[in-house]
Amino acid sequence: LTEIKTVSHDHKHTHNWIRFRQKSDADFEKKPCLHIETSDKQNFTFRYKKLKKHTHGVSRIERPGLAALNFGYSENSSSHKKVVKSSTDDGHFIRTAYYKNGRHKGRVKQQSAPVGEQGKEVVTHRYSYHFRKKGEKTHYATVVDAYGTITRYHWNRFKRLVKITKYSPNWKHLMSEEFVWGDKKHTGHLKVRTLFDENDTPLLSRRFVYDARGNVKKEVLYGRFTENSGSIKLDDNGYPNKSTCDTIVTRRIYSKEGYNLKVEEIDCIGNHTYYSYFPHSNRLKSKLVCDGKKIKKREFFSYNKSACVIQHITDDGSTKERDNLAGATQRHITKIRPRLKYPHFGEPRVVEEYYWDFDLKKERLLTKTLNVYSKNGNISQKRVSGADENHHSTSRYDHDHVGRITYSKDAVGREQFFKYDHFGRLIEKRGPRSDVTTYYDYDRCGHLVKEAEVVHGGFTYVTQYRYDLLGRKVAVIDPQGHETHISYDRLNRITKIAYPNIYDHNGEAVSPVRTFEYEKLGTKVVQRDENAYTTTTIFNAAGKIISQERPDKTIIKNFYDIKGNCIKEIAPNGVEQHIAYDAFDRPTAIVMKEGDKELSRKSMEYTTFHLTSETSPTGEKCLYSYDYAGRKKAVHLQGSARQNHRVTTYGYDSMGRPEREESHGVVKTFVYDEADRLTSESVKNSSGETCSYTIYGYDVDDNCSEVIRSIMDEPASTTTLYDAHGRVIKETDAKGNVWNYAYNDFYTSINKKNVTEKTTYHPTGVTEREVFDVHGNSSYLSRYDPFGTLIAEKKCYYDASDNCIRVKESSIVEGKQEKAITTLLSYGPGNRLECIIEAYNTHEQKTTRYAYNRFGQKEKTIHTDGSATETHYDSKGRVKRFFGRAVDYTYSYDASDRITSVFNALNNHTTIRSYDDIGNLHAETLESSLKMEYAYDELGRVKELVLPDHSKVGYSYSPVFLESIERTDTNNVKQWQYTVFARDLSGNVLSADLPGQTGTAYFSYDSLNRRTKVSHYAFSEELLQFDPAGNLLQLSF
Repeated sequence: LTEIKTVSHDHKHTHNWIRFRQKSDADFEKKPCLHIETSDKQNFTFRYKKLKKHTHGVSRIERPGLAALNFGYSENSSSHKKVVKSSTDDGHFIRTAYYKNGRHKGRVKQQSAPVGEQGKEVVTHRYSYHFRKKGEKTHYATVVDAYGTITRYHWNRFKRLVKITKYSPNWKHLMSEEFVWGDKKHTGHLKVRTLFDENDTPLLSRRFVYDARGNVKKEVLYGRFTENSGSIKLDDNGYPNKSTCDTIVTRRIYSKEGYNLKVEEIDCIGNHTYYSYFPHSNRLKSKLVCDGKKIKKREFFSYNKSACVIQHITDDGSTKERDNLAGATQRHITKIRPRLKYPHFGEPRVVEEYYWDFDLKKERLLTKTLNVYSKNGNISQKRVSGADENHHSTSRYDHDHVGRITYSKDAVGREQFFKYDHFGRLIEKRGPRSDVTTYYDYDRCGHLVKEAEVVHGGFTYVTQYRYDLLGRKVAVIDPQGHETHISYDRLNRITKIAYPNIYDHNGEAVSPVRTFEYEKLGTKVVQRDENAYTTTTIFNAAGKIISQERPDKTIIKNFYDIKGNCIKEIAPNGVEQHIAYDAFDRPTAIVMKEGDKELSRKSMEYTTFHLTSETSPTGEKCLYSYDYAGRKKAVHLQGSARQNHRVTTYGYDSMGRPEREESHGVVKTFVYDEADRLTSESVKNSSGETCSYTIYGYDVDDNCSEVIRSIMDEPASTTTLYDAHGRVIKETDAKGNVWNYAYNDFYTSINKKNVTEKTTYHPTGVTEREVFDVHGNSSYLSRYDPFGTLIAEKKCYYDASDNCIRVKESSIVEGKQEKAITTLLSYGPGNRLECIIEAYNTHEQKTTRYAYNRFGQKEKTIHTDGSATETHYDSKGRVKRFFGRAVDYTYSYDASDRITSVFNALNNHTTIRSYDDIGNLHAETLESSLKMEYAYDELGRVKELVLPDHSKVGYSYSPVFLESIERTDTNNVKQWQYTVFARDLSGNVLSADLPGQTGTAYFSYDSLNRRTKVSHYAFSEELLQFDPAGNLLQLSF
């Protein structure tokens, strides 16, 4: 054998090849090796060692970009040499020992490797064997890992695995899995696979039924998935025929022409999916997804002569024929021009995304991507253009000799560099910030053990990882040296997370620990938080939550259909939420009930691809429409009585990004850069006149670094600089005032721990110093005046769950603490606040306590004088009654949770509210019987206010901003009018006609948007000077 080559059907194109450079027998005896070369320019070398006459074994495999594999063989005179050691050049190895005598001779006895935190060679697995005796059905092998966990594998006489059982070191049963195989001619057919928990109770079973050609024609999954509380019951042969639990049945039909291709699949609720193929091949031609048997979604595929996909069509048509568009509202077309030479033959060279324009009856381009390949077949450039076919962006890449990316440059010029070791592992990464380089170290097993982030001119942040003998991550040491430890059980599930210690006000260590306990193979999990409160969660066989008891003993329950959709949720107070779904598992109705009483109903409608309408519980309807490319075209809010409506339309740029949003004369426009970041947004009126705009700039990490607005026709810029961790290090406002922030991530705290210290330098000269604990909580805050004198100080302490339990604030006089004021806080289950003691241990001490009802809602607030306020809730969790010594209100709501009335029991009066048909407040009658009415424009802004005496206030808009206010009396006679004449591009009023024919006022603003001057023929006022904190220093009038 010298070559393996694949070619196109017409033999015009070579796809790829592998060539073998073999030596003659004589040369091979002298230097035994085999060289292999591939069409993508990769070279492999197999080196051999002579084991005995005419017999060689592979001693080394040299692989491109990866560590070479070395093999050592036993030195005894056995006729079959055994591999006793496999190793890589980086020091990792697996040493294998074999039984030397008896019936087990030649079988693996144990294996060892350099594992664990020290990397010393330890025995990782031990093996023993049992061959079936008379009356026994299976052989089995027993494997004991480095921690004594036992796994036993059973196999039958056909060498098929029939059972896997796991035990603790003292042979306590942990779990098992059983396999049932066919008989006679079907011994290779897996018929049943069943999973058992630690009590040997079956939790999940999967049964396979085959057709005459060995295809799985029916697959049945048994388990508890829905409200059904049945169980799996196996017969004597291991089949779940007697089960009373849920079953999920999937059926499949296959072609009969010899290719055994799947042509139809029916899911558990009867939805069909049909597949068709090109003749005499396994190339998929179409896929039709149905609701029942009604076609809802179609996919069609086309190929070239080399079997490369060159076109993929997706639409929502209703027929089987590709060119029949009956019922279709959208069609998406992807066209691919593949690379027609090796290496990497068939990779996409040009990818064009189209949609079908049903009006023009033709394809319309959305985007086009051109991939440029290097000589080695790797993408070196990716050029993207939009619907207008104009170039949009270019990304560049360099690769090493095995195809790993070593350099990338994105569309806005951000560069990244990557380096790898001789074993293919990433060891260095630089960019997109040029001042940050990250280095990676690995242990002999290839686990990442060290990650060092070097900030040039700053700190080096080193994160370390430790692993146990089985390769599980057991410790993470953060850059400040704080360790989080992770423990596991015998089934590799996390049982404990021990977080770094924090310290209380006495300097005593608090050790936060979160634990997990598992029952029934993890279908019951008991989690204890850092304060020892428990959450018990029960899962169904599919791993979905069916009930959860929270720390406050409240319980929620969920119920599912056989597809895994949650169809019912029961809240702690017993209120049920029922959810219905369509064929694509999208919710179509959400109904809230209390017993047989319906509390609210929300409904949704969809096409194949999109949500088309939502109806609120009070009947407001939101309608969505889309263009032929599937982009949202309009949102129409329609009132329940169809008296009011609101329409918002959307437009898109050539790259498909939102470019225009218009609603009743207000137009918002958006502009983006090559990295798809928003660079400017503006608001215009229907005439195209710009009313406001904002420009955005970004740093290399996509942090917003500059915001520019126009104030008084001048640009006002605010800039922000960030460090490598995304923290603000400098802010400069439009007046040039600067806030600087410095971080010391290795500050030594009072408890001798490395923590973060943040220092803020205000432009006023005031300095703030904040220290965080090892969990990132603010533990100390001090403030100094410009002369360095202490003016404020606060210390905070936390419990194991990071709840603030003590605050000590100092009263500072002339830089010295005069007294300390302490606030104590205590928390209950679920981290809910239960008590606050203010001014603790002083004459002014004040205690406030909180009580909760059995549903977990805050029910009572008890004040220090013994008085209390109570809150009662309705079935939907809304405040029903709020009452106390001097207050007693009862609330009523509509189905959309809007307040409709508030009854004051102290004076027997009621406030009543009513709403228009799209949810705006229409009228409000106060307790005093005074009534106000409101009318709104299409954008939801108040356009008329009717006062209790039936006089009115009218509002008109430009339409972007408020333009005028008109006051009329009860006879609808105008009393006065306020009119805005001019605004700047930030919406600030520049001139306005004042009420009562008092003339025109003119206004000026500074670059921080503060009103600095008011001019009127009768008076003027000018704010001449502010300090950097915004305090007024000088005023003239």
